[in-house]
Amino acid sequence: MAEYLAVSHLKPGQRGRVVRLQTAEGKHIHKLTAFGLFPGAVVELEQTYPAFVLRLDRSRLAVDREIAGIILVNPIDG
Repeated sequence: MAEYLAVSHLKPGQRGRVVRLQTAEGKHIHKLTAFGLFPGAVVELEQTYPAFVLRLDRSRLAVDREIAGIILVNPIDG
């Protein structure tokens, strides 16, 4: 089985395929999926400070550490 980790553990420039959103908070799930962040989506971490900035296709999404910690991904090499 593939190893997965939170987006907050990626390094800038690293990409990952979303496996799941690890939260029971419906408001978080609703907001993230509205931005296109759902299982199967590929994200790239662009920066970690002052916020975690994620690239999804041609969009960027800034999230705090708590939210970056609930987005679980399989890291993508290359």
